[in-house]
Amino acid sequence: MPPARDKTLRREGRAAALQMLYAMELNGQPAEQVEGWYAENHPLPLAARQFSHELLHGAVAQRPEAEALYSAHLRHWRPERLSVIDRCLLWLAASELLGERFVPLPVLVDEYVRLAKRYSRPEAVPFMNAIVEAMARARRAAPAAPPS
Repeated sequence: MPPARDKTLRREGRAAALQMLYAMELNGQPAEQVEGWYAENHPLPLAARQFSHELLHGAVAQRPEAEALYSAHLRHWRPERLSVIDRCLLWLAASELLGERFVPLPVLVDEYVRLAKRYSRPEAVPFMNAIVEAMARARRAAPAAPPS
């Protein structure tokens, strides 16, 4: 698959995972139920659907660690003061940073700034940019966890 198409599919997968996390937060439904509803109502290419599945379930599995990561970078803010979409965006970004896949720092920050521009309020975008960048820098600087 050409790199540009692969990038587009990953971008679609991230957007889908964000939308599903948001739906989970609003409706209190489990990931599997939201994912089934999303697949029925928002057809995606197979690669984007697989990537969104991986991101969604990774975010759910790593929620406590992801929340701790982004909360550590909220200066003078409590997470509950953030909008639901902004919390979901930071949750997804943090869980992707905690995952096994290496994404170059500028690419990861750009992808989440794009999502913030698309789904958040315009005034929140610089804030989201700063938090995602701070998380990414801190995570990349952290020593690797020993193999289990």
